[in-house]
Amino acid sequence: MGIARLNVWVRDKDHPCKPDMRWVWSVDVFVCDGRPLYWCGTRYYGAHRTIHGHAEIKVPPGCYIVRARTGSSGHHNLFTHATMVVVGCDETACVNLVPPGAWTCGQQWNMALQFQAAIDHVPQELAERAIEANKAVLDHLPKDMFPAEDREALENMMKQPMADEKGPDVEGDP
Repeated sequence: MGIARLNVWVRDKDHPCKPDMRWVWSVDVFVCDGRPLYWCGTRYYGAHRTIHGHAEIKVPPGCYIVRARTGSSGHHNLFTHATMVVVGCDETACVNLVPPGAWTCGQQWNMALQFQAAIDHVPQELAERAIEANKAVLDHLPKDMFPAEDREALENMMKQPMADEKGPDVEGDP
């Protein structure tokens, strides 16, 4: 049975097509139940650091959730998005992680609060107060590059049905 490798690339928040070479990131590898991978005496939580946005990590074949975090001074966010990766014996998987900006996280938090209030997990009045306070903070943050993270654009997208909700758009026989 061969060792698997994860080639992890943390992308630049402002230019996601290139590696983030400004900050040092700590890469975390979790098994699918949410625990950090522990293998051959190594806990894969903070055990691997990026160099020029890249880290190569040897793992046993399996299914993992990977994310990165930084404590680098001046960075706009501390975590990348997480992604799932499956890698087999003697295989190498390329994992690309994108850190959202603080503005995007704030927008997503407001949307999450709205949703949680709509399904009665959070009192509506409490959610509204938190959203208003967060909006005041967001007014001071630079917007991120992804236009879909704009609150108005997100609200418009949420009003539209997902493609799979209405079923496939198929004409004729397969």
